[in-house]
Amino acid sequence: MFKVFLLFALLLFSITTESSDLELVSDNFRVLARITNAIFLQSAVIQKSNISKEVIAEFLKTSVSNFYEIVDIDAQSAASVLKNLDGEVTKILERHEFTNKKIINEILTNLKNISSTVEILTKNPIDPNLTFENIKDSMREEFKNMSEYGRKCDKDVYKKIRKIAKIYETNRNEFNEEEAAKHLRELEKYLEPFRNCFKTVSTFANRFVNLPFWKFRRQYQFTKIAMDRLRTIIELTIDDMSKLQKDVEMSHNIWKDKSKSNLLGSFGPQISQTLNAFLTDVRRIDPVPPTLTVGFLKPKELLSVPKDLQNPWFKKYFIRGSSLIKDLSKALEPLNPISVSIQDLEKEWIDFKRSAREDFRIPNVNRTAFVLHNLENLVQNQTIPYDQILKSESEKLRKCVFKQGQDFFDKFELFEAEESESKTNNVSKVLDEIHETLRMAFTNDPTDEGISQEVARTCLNFAMQTFHDSSNSHHTKPSTVLKPTFEAFWYCTIDHGKDLDTSSFSKQFEKLEESLDSLPIVVEAFLDESPSFPTYPVPFQEILNASRLVETVNCLRDQKMKVNELRNAAYFVGNATNFPNSSIINESVTFLEHIIKVQNALKTVKTKIRHATGNRTKREASAAPTNPILTLKNSRLHSENMGICSLALWNLVKVLELKTPLLKIGEFNEKVKTSMGHFPGLTNYIHAKSLIQDFLGQAEGIEKEAKQLKDKDPLKMATVFAKMANLKGVPGDRQMLHDWRNRYFWNMHYKEAINHTATLLESNLDFATYQSQLLDGRLTVNALSKYFDEIFGHVKKDKLKTVIVEKHTLSWPIIIGIGIGSVFLLFVAALVIFGMTKWGRKTYRNWYLFYFGKPEEFEKRWRYSCFMDKVNGENALLDAVRETNKANLLVALKRGVYVNAYNIFGNTALHAATKGGHPDLVEALIRHGADRSLLNAKNRTPEQMVPLRYKQISKGKDLANFEKIQMIYKKYRKKNFRIRVPEIFPVFSFRIWPEERTDDTLTDNFMNVFQSITSNEPSIHMTHCVVKTDENGILETDNLGLLFWMFHGCIIVKEKWMTDCLQNEKLIEQDYNYLVEKVKYNGKIFDTVIQWSQAMAKSELPYLYGAQVAVVMKECPNLLLLSTLVNNHGGTMINEFPVRKKYTPGSHPYCHTHLGPLFLIHDGNYDLKIYQNDKMFTIFTEAEFIEFMLKRDIHKDTNENPVNVLRDSE
Repeated sequence: MFKVFLLFALLLFSITTESSDLELVSDNFRVLARITNAIFLQSAVIQKSNISKEVIAEFLKTSVSNFYEIVDIDAQSAASVLKNLDGEVTKILERHEFTNKKIINEILTNLKNISSTVEILTKNPIDPNLTFENIKDSMREEFKNMSEYGRKCDKDVYKKIRKIAKIYETNRNEFNEEEAAKHLRELEKYLEPFRNCFKTVSTFANRFVNLPFWKFRRQYQFTKIAMDRLRTIIELTIDDMSKLQKDVEMSHNIWKDKSKSNLLGSFGPQISQTLNAFLTDVRRIDPVPPTLTVGFLKPKELLSVPKDLQNPWFKKYFIRGSSLIKDLSKALEPLNPISVSIQDLEKEWIDFKRSAREDFRIPNVNRTAFVLHNLENLVQNQTIPYDQILKSESEKLRKCVFKQGQDFFDKFELFEAEESESKTNNVSKVLDEIHETLRMAFTNDPTDEGISQEVARTCLNFAMQTFHDSSNSHHTKPSTVLKPTFEAFWYCTIDHGKDLDTSSFSKQFEKLEESLDSLPIVVEAFLDESPSFPTYPVPFQEILNASRLVETVNCLRDQKMKVNELRNAAYFVGNATNFPNSSIINESVTFLEHIIKVQNALKTVKTKIRHATGNRTKREASAAPTNPILTLKNSRLHSENMGICSLALWNLVKVLELKTPLLKIGEFNEKVKTSMGHFPGLTNYIHAKSLIQDFLGQAEGIEKEAKQLKDKDPLKMATVFAKMANLKGVPGDRQMLHDWRNRYFWNMHYKEAINHTATLLESNLDFATYQSQLLDGRLTVNALSKYFDEIFGHVKKDKLKTVIVEKHTLSWPIIIGIGIGSVFLLFVAALVIFGMTKWGRKTYRNWYLFYFGKPEEFEKRWRYSCFMDKVNGENALLDAVRETNKANLLVALKRGVYVNAYNIFGNTALHAATKGGHPDLVEALIRHGADRSLLNAKNRTPEQMVPLRYKQISKGKDLANFEKIQMIYKKYRKKNFRIRVPEIFPVFSFRIWPEERTDDTLTDNFMNVFQSITSNEPSIHMTHCVVKTDENGILETDNLGLLFWMFHGCIIVKEKWMTDCLQNEKLIEQDYNYLVEKVKYNGKIFDTVIQWSQAMAKSELPYLYGAQVAVVMKECPNLLLLSTLVNNHGGTMINEFPVRKKYTPGSHPYCHTHLGPLFLIHDGNYDLKIYQNDKMFTIFTEAEFIEFMLKRDIHKDTNENPVNVLRDSE
């Protein structure tokens, strides 16, 4: 038996899971990615690149802003303060019990009532002759015939309209057309009477709210209440303040001595900031996509780099027996201690996050921060010590407590209003109902929440106009008249910042009618009722005198009470009462102690980095001749590309491991689809089944090809990346899917969908995000192969030759003459020889162009600026100004970037540098030819970007900088500088994509010949798009996907270019002879193709700057393309219908003063006639919008101060 068990155990432990072929390929490239990433990081350390913050944040799987907001807190001091406060409060509670919250709230309420009573009775002095008979007389006069105002409205009118509106205000699109015809006739009959009814009620509303009755009633009731309660409130407040006095005396250690107080910092806000940043971080399902450390899936992989250098695959194809591997290993050694310290930091970070999520720690820390913040504010802002303010204000209140008449309370019971007031309740109830109804639908007060008369009148007229327009257009279906009519009213109210449909609006008429019907009954009952007393024994003036109310109010006013300071004292005690118990404080201290550990670990990492960089300058570091690390040029780009390619491979392996659960995902039910449809980023997830099946089919194809590639050399193995670039996967917003899942997690109707979405979230299925790097994957591997060949000595070098020179003795004059002549001849020869080299010809040509070049020669080179001037996808010039990096700016300028490029905000680099107050950047730009006369989107020259009142609003360094900038502009006002000559865009940097309609045979032949610069898929790095044209050279297409690349700045060339290049390969450099000039779209010809290419090359002022674009469609297949197009050209894509109140009337997009700024792109399924005559809106179909883009028709705003589109924009 034992033998059988032993045999079974041996078999069990001998079973190993063999890696798939694709996994082997992935593992190999991950080795290369880690080594490349390590080389880049070590290079950054040597060159003292300021990227340590970003690198650390990426290793911790968080964002830079979140991480440094979390650790940017004096956690040690904050923890100490909390411990000390906890100790102080505990000592107080052992001897004294704080006043409870109920009494504190009572004090605050009473102080408010005392203050408001004094204010009201000071502004509106009491009329001693006022009696309740005044109210009755007013009511008799004003309300006797008031209900007649509503009699001009026929109930059938608004009831019928409400009934019809409820049918057509639904989401239905199908109606019974026979009933609709009947409703159409009824609506035609009742619309005009309904408008007349509205006019009548509006007139009634205006009179009703201004009746003298309201003033009488308010003053009478307020005075009666004040007589009855003010003295009691004052006495109660004095009594409660004595309790507060005791509280502040017992807690004087906390607030009294500011020099010793624990509440002089700002630890409350700091803890809140840390907590908010932490919550933002944990809510994110995926970390910020890494770029600097993407080669490492986890920080611990940093430690595997020495082993990676000994990896069999790396040794076989890269080291190839070279002994120079020891130089690379040694060069990477300084990274080891940094790597170890990062492991410690990650451990503390994970411990902190795990600890913070425990039980109720987050709400407890939040409560602690809230109370601490309040206490800090109250202690720091106290102007008078709390014990003094309580004592002095109590004395003031005591002075204002006057003894009322001996028989005051007896008289008050007989007061004539007591009996009558109870009888007005029915009248008051009806009047309040009428007042509320009018306030909701017929108000003239802009502060009311209801809809104003003006908006109601405008929208009612608009609905009637829509009705008449629709009726006259001879629609075949009555419902197509009715539905737009009611929608017109509703959309109009929404456009004015309200939300009221016709049925709800007409409901207000019914409510008003009901109240008006009951008004005469209750008024008559009140007026006709006989008084309870045959005589009135106590006149109003007598009871007023007995109450001594007037004296009390005058006293309180004269005492000038410090109500705010009193409130602060009460707030202080309230927060001290609410101070968390020791258990909660300990939770908060634990939270802070974990942050302290993270801070200490972070400090260690920074120390290790500082030791690794040493005291060498960047120049000294860069000049090190023997360091193999620095031999790799563009190490950051290669590291990022290789890292993302290996990440995509690894991710594909994980996706295939999930194949079984992924294939179990079926179609979601209608309820789930509807729910997901409300989230714009979940469109593809709704139909995930078919996308997953296609995706897995493609992935399995790549897995099969991996079998042939796994034993190939790295360059052949890298062809897998080009195949992976065709993978789209399941594009979508993973964060939005995660949030949707959390929202419906406990809903039983969504149980199956919740399980499926868990599978969808288990791995990143959006492979379109990797496409750009995958297309460059093979080029990256090739570049790395050449680099390793160089540093490992595999590149053959010319052997040194020894030349023996025979020496003859010559006289000194001859020697000197020969020497000078030789030097001169050598110099001339060197110039001639240099001029014969490729680099020499280029240099001399640039010198010639710099001094004698013609504009058209510059234009030929600027055609490529869209690609040449970019580094990592960003314009190098504008990026350097944004980062205020002078070194990068000078590098870009010397390369000959186009110096007058505009950024997305409508500013040139010179505008931006001037506005930011950077004199060194301003001077560099001016000296390199930046145009000082160009206007930005605010019609200001760069010099006008200096604030007019900078001397008043700027201080210190900012003031000095603006003064320097003024002097620079003055210094160079009469000087002009030449623009640097742009570099020639090399052919090997071309990225050419022949579109699908080009001849297949021609395309295949062309791509075989020019394999390194062509692609069968478009990408954002594409420079040329080859298109099929007609016999006149016109590109004819209605495909937005193709036109997008024209708007993107790609150079559009004719198919003939490929034909000629196959006959003569040198013609690849002469793309300018094959440019497409015209495009035919939607049956119309536009000659703006080259204009768009030039505009994008020079980064001209964005074409859509200031435009706010909304897509009004249920489904828009081109939504992603439209969004990208709008955003790329300075517009703003908004995901909700634009609300007028957010935008400035009379504003326009900067380049289109003839158009409104709110662009609506629709598909004809929504009736937008309401907005056609509105100057704020511009209506397009999708085709019309593309035509508008193709026209490139610019009408710039020439106003001195163009109006901002957004109300709250600067």
